[in-house]
Amino acid sequence: MARKVTVAVLSKIKIWEGLRLTPYLDSAGVPTDGYGNTHGVVMGKDITKTKADSDLKVNISIAESAVERLVKVSLTNNQFGALVSFVFNVG
Repeated sequence: MARKVTVAVLSKIKIWEGLRLTPYLDSAGVPTDGYGNTHGVVMGKDITKTKADSDLKVNISIAESAVERLVKVSLTNNQFGALVSFVFNVG
């Protein structure tokens, strides 16, 4: 079974990222919306909180898979969550 971040980690990611329902260009000029989502963003088209939550789950799942696949040492839940948060943030 694939490892998942805790609810506490997901809550922290939401706080750290912040929620933006109106697309914007991030500091690198990348179209972004929701909780730091950069996939399928349409500038000028607002999204709902439900879509932002759904996008975050998909994006976090991708980061979880990457950490699980690439890290070859045992991790605590907090270490796993920290690495997933980092991978998500870096993209």
